[in-house]
Amino acid sequence: MDEDDRTTFEQYAESWLTRQTHYKPSTLAGYKRQLEVVYPYIGGVTLNKLRPLILEEMWAELRKRKNRRGEPVCEATVHKYLETVSAVLEDAKRNDILLYNPAHRVRGIRSGTAAGGRGEIFRRGRCAGFQHTGGRKAVDVA
Repeated sequence: MDEDDRTTFEQYAESWLTRQTHYKPSTLAGYKRQLEVVYPYIGGVTLNKLRPLILEEMWAELRKRKNRRGEPVCEATVHKYLETVSAVLEDAKRNDILLYNPAHRVRGIRSGTAAGGRGEIFRRGRCAGFQHTGGRKAVDVA
């Protein structure tokens, strides 16, 4: 792919997906699904125009989404979307297309393993669906 000033996030992300040969097909399918969710928000934005503000606005919109049961999506799910976006942008940075990864500068989101670890996710907000599955209970650490 020839990257230029007109390369959109979606174009680059699709190229990124085809280069991820070290992942299992199921992992790649998950990344593809996550990217398809964010494309309506940032897919048409050129890489050189992506700023933390745009990603913060996307973040806010993603948090309004509903799951299959009509409940708000789990905070951990929203983090996964941003982690995947961050991985794509980190690749663009590594390839000298971007000077920095704007996902790392999104306010209110820690980016350790792209967008924070599980502890960070559960400190921000409990995942209601997580408790219904019989898994460990989410604990407020604040």
